[in-house]
Amino acid sequence: MSNELAGFIKLSPGLHGTPCRDIVLTGENYQTPDFRTPDATDSVLTGAYVPFGTPTQPGQVISGSNKCGGSILAFDPSNAQATLRMHAWGFRNPIGIAFNRRTGDLYMAMNGFDIRGSRPIDDEWDATYRIRPGVWYGSPDFTAALDPVTDPRFEPPDAFQAPVFVNGQPQGKVLRFVIDHAASGLAPPSKSLIAGLHPFQSSPSMLDVAPQSWRGLAGNLFIAEFGDLRPPTNPLVTGHVGFRIARLDPSTGQVESFVRNLQVGPASEQGARGQGLERVFDVEFGPDGAMYIVDYGEVQIDLSRIAQGMAPYVEIPRTGVIWRVTRAARVSGLPLYRVTIQNLTTGQPFSPGVIATHTDQATVFRVGQQASEGIRRIAEDGDPVVALSETRGIPGVFDVVKIGHPIHRVGGPGPSSATFSIEARDGVSRLSLATMLICTNDGFTGLDAVPLPTGFDPVVFHADGYDAGTEANDELSSHIVDPCGTIGPVAFPPDGNARTATIGVIAHHPNITGVGNLFPAQHAWSNPVARITVQRVR
Repeated sequence: MSNELAGFIKLSPGLHGTPCRDIVLTGENYQTPDFRTPDATDSVLTGAYVPFGTPTQPGQVISGSNKCGGSILAFDPSNAQATLRMHAWGFRNPIGIAFNRRTGDLYMAMNGFDIRGSRPIDDEWDATYRIRPGVWYGSPDFTAALDPVTDPRFEPPDAFQAPVFVNGQPQGKVLRFVIDHAASGLAPPSKSLIAGLHPFQSSPSMLDVAPQSWRGLAGNLFIAEFGDLRPPTNPLVTGHVGFRIARLDPSTGQVESFVRNLQVGPASEQGARGQGLERVFDVEFGPDGAMYIVDYGEVQIDLSRIAQGMAPYVEIPRTGVIWRVTRAARVSGLPLYRVTIQNLTTGQPFSPGVIATHTDQATVFRVGQQASEGIRRIAEDGDPVVALSETRGIPGVFDVVKIGHPIHRVGGPGPSSATFSIEARDGVSRLSLATMLICTNDGFTGLDAVPLPTGFDPVVFHADGYDAGTEANDELSSHIVDPCGTIGPVAFPPDGNARTATIGVIAHHPNITGVGNLFPAQHAWSNPVARITVQRVR
């Protein structure tokens, strides 16, 4: 237990954690300074899920309750008491939850352990979780990354640990489970529950899901990282983490900065009080499509308050801010290019994909080299989400545009060409793009770092079909994405888009040979498969 809780316990001596279902304890008790007496040297044994100063026994059963802590609860607002139930539990410090309204997925931001109190844990991460009904997420015996706390890497130095006693016998200073998982019927939580990991002590708080108006970022999670509260929460390290709005792509688990100060930390410590982020706590998208950020304001740490029974944090009045973030309009004056992709095939629809402008040192794909994960996802699944994120992170890339819809085959059920706009600037002289040949295992077409026009006359490029080298060309309908059977020339039943992985390099595609369920007469092509016109319009 942390000294910061002393004031609360004095007001409510029976305060203790409550599980959502019956659990069996291992009987771990921690010798802790007893703040209830005037003698500063007094100590007391205290166990888990019981009031402060109460020891526990091995095999002791703690009754569960539907009004439990470290949980997400659900209820019918018209009859809350009668319908209150646990939705998920076993969280150390859950802060915010958010639904993806399009998919129904539920996410939660969670703070990992601290190096303080009777049972300090040197955690590695904070986390954002996918929430599954009825699941136990592991606290207090598993870390934010769902690893067992008994792993030696989570044990802080002995100077920070309390002596452990079981049945009155000393066990030394050791980090062990407080719940008997087998006797409690609890299984270790699955790593698949992790949507993304944040830096340890960054304190992910409230979060929201980007709406469709945010185009290539739609469906991404945006999480307010309140920032570390060191040294009270972690005296072992210095420096700051958090203090930003983080973006999390649920399809990849990648977490990166979206809004932050020039340096990590609050603006007030950078000589910019009132001109940047302090303690961001909430982020939400409004009905106007803008992102709104609730900034708690300046928080100072005063360790002397602990001796007075108060938390060591001082909130400075009138420093809070609500920030509004909008998608920037295209900056006038930058070179603007119109890119028109025309499908020349009668049997190969093109999938959503990616277009990028970049320097001549950057590359999105290269014939003769292994495909990146983003190109693999396009070539096998027709899914550009990973490629969009991946391409934005390539040094030298300037602008990235999503091909957001299929480009139909000639004679197909929709348009066989599409036009997009993309910007460049001085030093950005190349254009690349990639889109799947839908009726293939891992075929795609695109341009690899072609030169942007220097004048305003249109320039035409012809693109061949390529093989990503990541999946066997067995041409089985069960290994082909479903849109092939709906917008391709031959109907196929829905399937799971299975794959037989290979390790190869990008090469010219051998075309459809008829070894599986694809038909050369309907699905094969003659190169080039696409005519791509690029014209500078500004």
